[in-house]
Amino acid sequence: MAAVDLAQLLAAPVSKLPPGPRRPASRENHRMRLLAAVLGVAADLGYQEVRVADIVERAQVSRRTFYEHFTDKEQCFLAAYEEWAGLLMERTAKPRPRTDNPVDQFLRGLDGYIAAVSASPALTRVFQIDIVQVGYAGVRRRRTAYRQWAEMLAAFARTFVDEAGRPLLRAVSPSLWQVLVAAVNERVLQAVEEVAEVTDVDGLRHDLLVIILDVVAPRRPAGTVASLLERAAALRA
Repeated sequence: MAAVDLAQLLAAPVSKLPPGPRRPASRENHRMRLLAAVLGVAADLGYQEVRVADIVERAQVSRRTFYEHFTDKEQCFLAAYEEWAGLLMERTAKPRPRTDNPVDQFLRGLDGYIAAVSASPALTRVFQIDIVQVGYAGVRRRRTAYRQWAEMLAAFARTFVDEAGRPLLRAVSPSLWQVLVAAVNERVLQAVEEVAEVTDVDGLRHDLLVIILDVVAPRRPAGTVASLLERAAALRA
């Protein structure tokens, strides 16, 4: 069975609920357990092999409970993708110390992102690979996620200004921001593909910095990447 800590990643309680009428909190508990279950089964078997029976067995709920929340495994999986995408964005963009300048905020956000995608390579593979196996609905949802990430990055890039308020980074079109997000995801997939643990986190951090800076600061001074890596290490200390 794939080592996927879904309860932690999705904040899904796993204790068995007593029989009887379900309060709203209990319904949400069931829903989160189903989302965690579909991801766990997909991580073990691949999305194409997932059955509703597998999901309800993993979640320890009835088929009736499943169909109270979802019409089929596709809807359940897409809802789980939404949950994880939102959680990943929250971890990346969570509030930083007020004393942080934009560079430190960026480095902390990058480390938060790397920590999240490295925590479970199996789960990250599900979101990088299995979402496409859903078909057009999955591809469309992934593109929506790319657009949301692109919008967040573009907004953050606008905070890099000099004392006169002039932009310090190159202007990037919305479509190019989405291409950047896709490139970042491809590098992450290289790091998590066919491994149980991401061993070269430093290499991943270096490459993601290069990918991002090549787009927003192609004429950066020599040594910029090394300087940022040193700063990131100091922030983690």
